[in-house]
Amino acid sequence: MPVPEQSQQLNNRISAYQAIAKAVNRDESLPCIYEACHRIIQSLMPAPNMYVSIAEPEGLRFPYFCDQYNPESPLDLYPREGLTGYVVNTGKSLWLKQSGLPPETRTIGRESIDLIACPIPSPDGQTIGVLTVQTYEKDESYVQEDLDFLMFVAHELSLAIRLADKDRQLAIDRIANLVEETVDEADLYPKIQTVMQSIIRPAKKNFLIARVDEAAGVFRPVYIRDASGWVLPESWPLEDGLSGYLYNIRKRSFIYQEGVTELPKEATLPTNEAPFYWLGVPIEWASRIIGVIIIQSYDRNEALTVEDEHALNGIAPFLASTIGKTEFYSRMRKQ
Repeated sequence: MPVPEQSQQLNNRISAYQAIAKAVNRDESLPCIYEACHRIIQSLMPAPNMYVSIAEPEGLRFPYFCDQYNPESPLDLYPREGLTGYVVNTGKSLWLKQSGLPPETRTIGRESIDLIACPIPSPDGQTIGVLTVQTYEKDESYVQEDLDFLMFVAHELSLAIRLADKDRQLAIDRIANLVEETVDEADLYPKIQTVMQSIIRPAKKNFLIARVDEAAGVFRPVYIRDASGWVLPESWPLEDGLSGYLYNIRKRSFIYQEGVTELPKEATLPTNEAPFYWLGVPIEWASRIIGVIIIQSYDRNEALTVEDEHALNGIAPFLASTIGKTEFYSRMRKQ
């Protein structure tokens, strides 16, 4: 290889290392960080197929999964098996073309021509996830410099993932403490919005809490902030819209992303100004759905992502508990 070409490749790799460090330290959501890292990785090696897997106690989750042939649900949990399970369980990087398929390990989905999977480590040496790139093209493969670079990316992603987890835990703690510091339930809802916007940015502009009135068969909004200026009715039937879909059919979180998500036939978007993104979760208290929390975005640049849905699912039980306890204490004080 001519010396000028070698020099250019070296400069490209140095720039990529710097770009990764900058991307991971941006004040962005995890999916935006994953996507930025993917673009940078693709500038150095054949990596149209990349995924990030997170090791949860119950299995593996794939919050970022870009693959030509094998789709994965970003919220579903999968068994700790296959090549990803091997890397999680051993804490060792895997370069398929160099080391071959590990003993007693089987591939899942379409077989790769080459693959590199790197553990995402925690400070105490535990593996919290896996960064993987792979190619299905016969004339494409990886080199040692690619493995070295991906190991660096995995270490950088570790920091971003741990910071997001810390922010989520801080939000849970703040919500739990609202019971102690809030006298009236009317004061509670703006405080919940303040906490939520710290981890899900579109919640700053568009945030709705609606309660279920089973006797009347309607939702009643108790708190709303909407950037479109939409004036919400005093109530709407429990069967209507995406909130009705959450309450009657889904009974768990749902995220809509324009151009990505197909709306269920039972659900409709608002007829005023339809959002580009919509995220909702039921509020469950004493084994009943007592309301819904909805966050939406009318701005294409303020996306709601599957990581936001994951964060909202993690916080929702604490929100329900805080709302239920605050309302109970508020009624007791009025007696």
